[in-house]
Amino acid sequence: MPGCAGGIARAVRRCLPLARISTLDIGAPGADGHDAAFDDAMVSDCPDGTLAPVRQMLEAGRADGGRVLPASRWWARFLADHQPTDSPDVAALASTALPHLPVATAAVPPWIALDDAAAALDRFCQMHDWRVRLCSPLAPAQRIDGWRTLQHARRALGDDVGRCYLQADIDGHQEHVAMVARHGQLLGCVAAHQHDATAYRIVPASAEARDLAAAIVAAAGWTGGATAQWVCDRAGKRWLVAWQPHFPAWIDGAAQAGWDLVGPLLIAHAGAVTGTSATFARITVDVPLRHDLPIASVEHRPLRVDAPLPRMDAPAIPALVLDIAPGLATPARVDLPAMSAARFARVAHLARQAGAQAGIAISVAYSIKTDPDPLLMRLAHTHDMLVDAISQREVAFALRGGFAPERIVLNGPAKRWPTLAAPLARVHTIFCDSLGELGEIAPQLPATQRVGIRLRTIDVPSRFGIPVATPAERAALAEALRRIPQTRLAVHLHMASSVVGIGTWWRLVETLAGQAAALAATSRRQVELLDLGGGWAPHEFRELLLPQIGSAASRLRSLLPHLDTILVEPGKALAQEAACLVMRTLERRTTASGAIDIVVDGSITELPDLASYHHQCHARHHDGTWHALARGRDRILGRSCWEADIIADDVALPDWLDAGTLLAVADAGAYDRSMAYVFGQGA
Repeated sequence: MPGCAGGIARAVRRCLPLARISTLDIGAPGADGHDAAFDDAMVSDCPDGTLAPVRQMLEAGRADGGRVLPASRWWARFLADHQPTDSPDVAALASTALPHLPVATAAVPPWIALDDAAAALDRFCQMHDWRVRLCSPLAPAQRIDGWRTLQHARRALGDDVGRCYLQADIDGHQEHVAMVARHGQLLGCVAAHQHDATAYRIVPASAEARDLAAAIVAAAGWTGGATAQWVCDRAGKRWLVAWQPHFPAWIDGAAQAGWDLVGPLLIAHAGAVTGTSATFARITVDVPLRHDLPIASVEHRPLRVDAPLPRMDAPAIPALVLDIAPGLATPARVDLPAMSAARFARVAHLARQAGAQAGIAISVAYSIKTDPDPLLMRLAHTHDMLVDAISQREVAFALRGGFAPERIVLNGPAKRWPTLAAPLARVHTIFCDSLGELGEIAPQLPATQRVGIRLRTIDVPSRFGIPVATPAERAALAEALRRIPQTRLAVHLHMASSVVGIGTWWRLVETLAGQAAALAATSRRQVELLDLGGGWAPHEFRELLLPQIGSAASRLRSLLPHLDTILVEPGKALAQEAACLVMRTLERRTTASGAIDIVVDGSITELPDLASYHHQCHARHHDGTWHALARGRDRILGRSCWEADIIADDVALPDWLDAGTLLAVADAGAYDRSMAYVFGQGA
């Protein structure tokens, strides 16, 4: 952590004014290594790639009676292997390695290992509304807010992925606690409350925090400084979200307030740690650089404590079975009709089951825009689903596929473009995207027909729908509704749960129901239909939304007594798994690091939605069996002359995969099909 070394040095100087203080680093000292609190800076170059020179410098310093304090996680781990006297040993570090804890009294937030299956990681993030942090043993926690961010962060970690995890973000009051202990006995414990970007207030740690700290250091047999970060939620429960095996950057501020945590560690028989509450500011200052030393980031760690993980091979169990003709021209998108038929049948069954439980109709409208594939349209027709269209060209497409106008839902800001393919009065429901559109469309419909309005979400930004964030906007919409002849209303929400998270999505639904109830009361109209939109991932739609929607319907009807239909618009939930992209290896390359790159004849032009979710890759063995590729450090490179054309950069390619081998990328339906383009094909 930037500033830790300098802060610790200044705190040491306060308790030991005559001590000679040095900083030791690798390659170059961190920026705060140039702090005037240090008498000198030692640098080890380690030219042979080993840490032997660092060990020799430490042993020499100890032989002269020196004491060694770590200023980062990396140094704490390194010192633990070398008989530390003023920092935690290997056992103490292992027992306090989050997300596991040595004491039952301390709670940790829900978590998942970063090397878990991609589908499980995606599900975890959605369940926690993408309010998660990536936690590493060697770096500060990093906020993760989407699949692309997670991919980039995981890629940057390289072989350290197996040591990291995702942690749910707990909403509550944060408490940063610094402590010092020797042989499991807590010697001092203070808390820092940050008021703004620079101001801190040092206070005695609360009794609860002190008790937790004492229990943890006792169970771990901890020696040295440590920093804990707790979050106290609204129910008063404390969650330990971070544990750092060194003093914090603000340790000198605590010392200035009289809370000297360093002294009890370095001075035998030091008195009890006492002090007063005090506020201080951490101010950036200009420090002259040591002329004989370069400057580098304190986070720079070119060397590893542990050996790199071995490259993994592909699992031996086939994960995908495809009947591919030997002469198949690749790249080729291959439909999986049996899987699609099973998915549509399952969704139709769950919708009927939920409707029976709720006592109202649960209707499914397949989203044409997501994947206008004839096979999927036929399955939607077979299972008596509606279809959701966003243009008159999609309406015409649905009519050609056998759908009557009464089975078509019209949505979006340009639903009448380019020319009407079916009378508006005959479609199932039309959702108006603005007050102007509502005023134009409602007079064209019979007074008995249901009129739909799409409401813009308040908490989550969106460009769609009628705004209802302010009293004036809500009043304008209510007045517009009172002016139309129709009394039957449909209200629509659309926000992808795969993007905002499942909990946030359900809160948006509850908000929508409240807004609809308020509109019904002020406009004297009856809300009969709620359209909950799409944007669900396949598994979550089948296993979470549809099974829960029946019980949710009773809560919605308590707010909307005239509600008789709940409509959902699955697109990728039904189409994503409907196809895979088959491609052929063109070349196999070995990189200087030993990783493998292969070039394939597929590209991101056939997979434009690669960054939105995990696409499992498979390779076909010479014996015809398909094998799922495990996670690793190898890459699959697309054919196009474009830096971003990388199909996968975190896979383990087996030794038997060479030029001519077939690969298949799963979940290549939905937007991967409908948004595919022709870059690099001479067209």
